[in-house]
Amino acid sequence: MIYTSCKYVPVEIFAGFGEKAERLDPHPASFSCADGCSHPNLCGFAKAIIEEVKARKIRELILVDCCDAMRRTYDVLKQDEMDFLYFLPLPHKTGEREIRYFAAQLQALKDKYEAYSGRPFSVRAAAAALLEGVKDASEDADALLEGVKAASEDAADTDVRAAKGQTQETVETEAGGAEEVVVMGAHGGGKVLKSVQAAFPKAVVRDATCSGNRVFAEGAAEAVAAVFAPGAACAAGGQQAADGQQTPGGQQTPDGQQIPGGQQTADGQQAAGGQQIPGCGQTEADFFRAYAELLLKKLPPCMRMLDIRERGSLAAGEGGRPRGIVYHTMRFCDYYSFEYAEMKNREDVPLLKIETDTTPLSAGQIKTRIEAFAEMTGGERDMEAAAHTVNKARAESGEARYKYAAGIDSGSASTDAVILDGKLEIVGSAVIPTGMSASRSARLALQTALKQAGISESELGNVVTTGYGREVAGKTGASGAVENAIDASSDGTAWKAVTEITCHARGARYLYPEVRTVIDIGGQDSKVIRLADDGSVASFVMNDKCAAGTGRFLEMQARALDITLDKMSRAGLDWKNAVRISNMCTVFAESEVVSLVARDVPLPDIIHGLNVAVAEKTASLVARSRGVAPFMLTGGVSKNEGVVQCLREVLGEPVHTSARSQLCGAIGAALIAMTQ
Repeated sequence: MIYTSCKYVPVEIFAGFGEKAERLDPHPASFSCADGCSHPNLCGFAKAIIEEVKARKIRELILVDCCDAMRRTYDVLKQDEMDFLYFLPLPHKTGEREIRYFAAQLQALKDKYEAYSGRPFSVRAAAAALLEGVKDASEDADALLEGVKAASEDAADTDVRAAKGQTQETVETEAGGAEEVVVMGAHGGGKVLKSVQAAFPKAVVRDATCSGNRVFAEGAAEAVAAVFAPGAACAAGGQQAADGQQTPGGQQTPDGQQIPGGQQTADGQQAAGGQQIPGCGQTEADFFRAYAELLLKKLPPCMRMLDIRERGSLAAGEGGRPRGIVYHTMRFCDYYSFEYAEMKNREDVPLLKIETDTTPLSAGQIKTRIEAFAEMTGGERDMEAAAHTVNKARAESGEARYKYAAGIDSGSASTDAVILDGKLEIVGSAVIPTGMSASRSARLALQTALKQAGISESELGNVVTTGYGREVAGKTGASGAVENAIDASSDGTAWKAVTEITCHARGARYLYPEVRTVIDIGGQDSKVIRLADDGSVASFVMNDKCAAGTGRFLEMQARALDITLDKMSRAGLDWKNAVRISNMCTVFAESEVVSLVARDVPLPDIIHGLNVAVAEKTASLVARSRGVAPFMLTGGVSKNEGVVQCLREVLGEPVHTSARSQLCGAIGAALIAMTQ
């Protein structure tokens, strides 16, 4: 098995050797190995490849010269003395000169692998595999494929299968005519695609990332088959150039030197490119020249190419405007950030940006973002179809209201529960620390709210859970058994999980109907949600990579100052001299606070400096979301008077709060439970 990492790798060549090729899709648990043998700021995908190769002891690998990160990856891996490690040069342009150069590189790769493996190369088997890969680009591809296979017995089905499936690794469904969601940007891999598919279960998810969009354009199949047409014209090993000029005797390299009779390998040796292929008038060199043109001109260009105009077609759905675009960037990779900077100004297609480094470090936050995006674009109707509901009769009847419904917001710091009655009045609520168990805290919060409302769990018509612990919270009933409450309930109570983005939008609208931008500062993340005129989510941004500017940030600083959060919320209002907190990292800011204390800086001034830092961090999220007034602050930090005051000053607008702001997510969840 030979492994690859890029769509430009000519995997069909290995079908000519009867060898299978597989694209790496690395998802390491950490970079413990890569961080020790490479630069810490190497892009996540490059480090993931290093981890994967070393962990699986991969012996055969082809890398492509697509960026500096891949060059560094090659430098690291060549120290391991692998059996076959090849670095394929890739031109930045797609003109005639570059096609000839790339054709020479493809043949050099073939020669190198032929010498390494000791196996003969079957050009017809490679061509058949290539035609199998480009068949979607032609209505006549099946007939062309049969023609190529019939022309020679060496194009066996096993050779075709060796490369089959390498052209488009997607998780597309068979839902013909279904809405389409496009995943663009840098390599996302199977886990990102599966997360998107899970959020959009009825949509077709198309992988248009740099490593996944190996889909050849129209005319590719005819170009391959033309090389093997019986009696096709041949220029004695040469090739007709795009401008009609003949290149006698073979190809010409980028430095202008002639390669008589065929291609020249990387070590200067003459290749067998001038040999004719039995059954037609073409040569092996003609095949590689056609192959090079397909890879350079019939594939959507990656961002490292100089001409990227054809990338615009990636954002278009197969049947029209896609339902949404999930744009993925890789940590420490700059190439695709430029494209996103242009795309984010588009208003015709909903757009979500996510960033990963291939590890599961931020899997929970990424899942929340994708699910919230699905809800924002109407995906909630798909999620409803996939939701686990016992009381199907009630769901199908379309009843809009229940006598009572509950919402549970399972956050990192607190777990909140709200009970609504049929008039949408809050009749019970609870806020308790989440502690070490999200399921137990959810159970306790619900029990407390039910007791306050004076009702039993059996009287609840519906329950919706939200927050980072929403899926765990939905697996426990108020009765105490840690199991799926839907299965445990005998009265037909339905439980469902909805993201906090949707729930906070709904809850804020309930508390403050005029709100247009919801600012939620929770225990471990911050989010800004811009609402449309009808109260639905128009856009959202989240700060979830660290605790900077969140409740946890303030909690750690209060601990360093040896005061309670309640005292901290008011102490900063009496400041006299402005203090600048220069670092928003929780750990570094704590060191800065300790330094200020050592200099006898008054406590109110230090706290005010912290409040300003949180407000400015939050204001940057508001700007990114294009938030507009009226604003409302929700979450536990809404009780911090100093932060609220600083946020009003930084935004230059009033910021509304409510005595029930901390319950906002649970209120929204209860409203959804009541109306669905």
